Amino acid sequence: MVGEFNSILIETANMSTTFIKRGKPKRNKSNKTQKKTWFSESCEDLRISVKNYEKLVNKFPFNAENRKSFYTFRSRLRRRCKYEEKQYKEKICNELDNCVESNPKVFWKLINKLDHSSTCKTNESLPYNSFKEHFEKLTLEYPEMNRFQENVTKIFESLKAKLPFNNDINELNGVITPSEVVKAIKSLKNGKSPSIDFISNEMIKNGTNSTMESLVKLFNIVFNEGIFPKIWNESLLVPLHKKGSKADPGNYRGISISSNLGKVLNKITHARLLKFTQCNNLISKNQISFMEHNRTADHIFFIEINY
Repeated sequence: MVGEFNSILIETANMSTTFIKRGKPKRNKSNKTQKKTWFSESCEDLRISVKNYEKLVNKFPFNAENRKSFYTFRSRLRRRCKYEEKQYKEKICNELDNCVESNPKVFWKLINKLDHSSTCKTNESLPYNSFKEHFEKLTLEYPEMNRFQENVTKIFESLKAKLPFNNDINELNGVITPSEVVKAIKSLKNGKSPSIDFISNEMIKNGTNSTMESLVKLFNIVFNEGIFPKIWNESLLVPLHKKGSKADPGNYRGISISSNLGKVLNKITHARLLKFTQCNNLISKNQISFMEHNRTADHIFFIEINY
C-alpha cells in the first residue's frame, strides 16, 4: 500500500516535470556559475575577457595574437583571484580578532566563511564497496551492541504485554486529523535529501492540497495496524568525510537518511506523546534531553555554577 502511494507521488512528480519542460520556452543557457564571495568585479571583467579570447582561439586556432592575448588575460585572472582571496581572508581574520569574545555567534559564522571560502582538491579515491565492507565490519566488531538492542527489545515487549492498553486516551490513540498532518508537513525542512523512496520534503509540501485526503487515510491505517511499513524502516547510509585522508573509510561518518514520508507520521506521534506527558506531568523538570528549547549544556552550566 505504501509502495503504491510512493509510486503515485513519483509518477505525478515526473508528469509535472515533463509538463514544465514542454510548457516553458527554451532559453539560452547561461554561462553563469556560482562564484566565490571574494570574486570581485575586476575578476569578472577579466573572466569575460578570457572567455572571449578563448572563443577566438577556438575559432581561429592558428592566430598567434589571439592565443597570446588569451594566455595573458588568463594569467592576469589567476593573479587577481589569488590577490582578492588573500584580501578576503585577511579581512575575516581581522574581524575574528574583534569579535572572538564580544560576539561568539558572529565569530563562528566567520569561521565557517573562512573554512568554505576555498575547496580542498584531492586525487584520493575510494571504491564504493570499501564503505560497505567498513560499515559491516563496524557492526561485527561490536556484537555487544546487537545483544544490548535485543535485550532492550525483549524488556520493552514484556513491559508492553503487562501494561493495559487504554484505547480511551484520545490524545494518544485518536484518529489522525488533517490539521495534525498539515502541522507536521509544515515543520519539514527544505533541501533535505530523500531516502530510497525518492520522495523529497518539497514534493510532500507542494502536494499537500491534492494528497491530503490520501495521506490522512494512509497514516490512520498504519497507526491503527501498529505496523511501520518496511520501506520506512529502510535507510540510505551516506558516508560523510570528517577529517584526514579521503582514501581511508575510517575517516567517514555514516549518516542514515530515512523516509521523509515516514518522518511525517513520526512527527505526529511525537507531538501527541510530548503534549500528553507534559500535560500530565510525566516528565521530570530535570529531564531536558530531546526537549524543545533545551540543551544538555544547560546541565553543565548548572553544575559549574552550583558546585
